[in-house]
Amino acid sequence: MAGMASATTELTRETFDSTVFSKQEKGWFVKFYAPWCPHCQALAPIWDQFSDEHPEVNVGAVDCTAEASKSLCIDYNISGYPTLLYFPPVADDARKKHYEYKKNRNIDGFADFVQNYDHMWLQQ
Repeated sequence: MAGMASATTELTRETFDSTVFSKQEKGWFVKFYAPWCPHCQALAPIWDQFSDEHPEVNVGAVDCTAEASKSLCIDYNISGYPTLLYFPPVADDARKKHYEYKKNRNIDGFADFVQNYDHMWLQQ
C-alpha cells in the first residue's frame, strides 16, 4: 500500500462529537498524540496500517498540540502520549462511553481489543 493515503481520520474539537458519536454500525478507535512524541512517531505507521487493514472499525487521530484539539484532549484527561481510546458504536443511552487500550501496540492487539469490546457491547 505504499504511496496510498491512510484510512485514519484526523479529528478536532469541531469534528469529534459529530463524527465519533453519530449513530453508526462501527465504533471508533482514536489515537490522542503529540507529533514531537517519540512513542507516537513509532506508533504512526502501525496505526495507519491497522486503519488500512481493518475497515470494520473507524480509526481516528487527535493532535493534542493543535489549537483546534487541545480542549478535547483536556476533556478526555489525556496526560500521556499516545493515549488510545475505543468508543463503541453509539447507542442513545451510552453516549461518550469509551475504553482505554493499554496493551502491546500492534495490529493484532488492536484488532483483538476492538473485537472483544464490540462483542461485549453487543451482548448488553
